[in-house]
Amino acid sequence: MADPWASRLSRLDEAIDKHFAERLRVLPRAPAAGEYSADQVDPDRAEFEVQGRLHIGRGQADLGGDGTRMWSTKILVGEAMAEISDARMPAGFEFRKGDRIEALDRGINFVVETADPHEQGLVVVKLSRAS
Repeated sequence: MADPWASRLSRLDEAIDKHFAERLRVLPRAPAAGEYSADQVDPDRAEFEVQGRLHIGRGQADLGGDGTRMWSTKILVGEAMAEISDARMPAGFEFRKGDRIEALDRGINFVVETADPHEQGLVVVKLSRAS
């Protein structure tokens, strides 16, 4: 018997994606050959475009630690995350640390830090800004 909550969650994700999803290009990368070499295109995994929700957090952190209020040590920090529906992903694709994601509508590039495929109906990918 089909799970009624999974069906409802899937319809809700589709409705949210309709308004908030943006175009993302996924560029799989192979691990670097050495410590100082650049990553390379992974020949075993093809790049693709997908619709997904991109969240970019904005904030500040105090290098002196929370609550020290050392105004001269504030740095900008933010966590970026992409949420992509399982149904939109190519069959069998798994994100790996070091893969790249381009936010095509924003013109921002990210590097995959971690991916959690265990959310129901979603792949949640934590990102850092690519240099």
